[in-house]
Amino acid sequence: MVPAALALTINALTDTGAGILFPGTNAGSGDLRFCLNEAEAKGNAGSTIATQTGLNGTINLTKSLPVIAQNTTILGSGSSSLYVSGGGSQNPFTIFQVNANVTAEIDGLTVENGYANGANGGGVYNSGQLTLKNDFFYSNEAVENNNQGGNGGAIINSGGATLEINSSDFAQNSATGFGGAILNLGTLTCYKTNIYANNAYNGAGLANLNSVVGNAATDLLAGTQIYSNTATNFGGGIYEGGGTVTMSGFSSGGTISGNEAAFLFYREV
Repeated sequence: MVPAALALTINALTDTGAGILFPGTNAGSGDLRFCLNEAEAKGNAGSTIATQTGLNGTINLTKSLPVIAQNTTILGSGSSSLYVSGGGSQNPFTIFQVNANVTAEIDGLTVENGYANGANGGGVYNSGQLTLKNDFFYSNEAVENNNQGGNGGAIINSGGATLEINSSDFAQNSATGFGGAILNLGTLTCYKTNIYANNAYNGAGLANLNSVVGNAATDLLAGTQIYSNTATNFGGGIYEGGGTVTMSGFSSGGTISGNEAAFLFYREV
């Protein structure tokens, strides 16, 4: 079969990598691991992975998914219908990883129980151009180990990367360092996004930090809510440690409220 963008369908909640490509077509079906393996095969850039109608439940992963190394779109059946669950502290790994110079979209999933031990980004480590829509990030963690990692409980957006978040929720994610829900080192835009009940040492909801690659920039647009997050040091809602945080949409339904931190200083919100 000549490599080409594929139309793939998730048709099972298993994590065995089982599936089939249909002869004579650019289509196939199988579990999520199979679909990602095929989408990331050489020459298959631009593939779309959709979810079979009526497939609801939890995909319990046994190890990290294949790295998204080519342009790929993943379409779930809805964050209240399809769950992608990591192994938690008993089997630690980041669930989704997006390489540099890659454009990816993840739409309509719950991403939960990712656990980065001595690494960053429990749910997602983004180095490319990633769009998240209608997703729920729940109970992901990043934990420092041997002075390594512990940042971006749900997501780390690395220096030079671009992350757009639309109509998504982040709850009960945690980091022992920066960014209980999100650590942004690149460019981040949030629209109609709820960030609540997350925990971190600094920046329980969101941390925005410059990196060696360049300045970090966060733009919080209309409808973004950051509330009830708790930091044990600085930045209950937002920790701004370099770069810029712009709240351009807060005249249109955005709020920051009810966040807590042990200390207050001029960069903490």
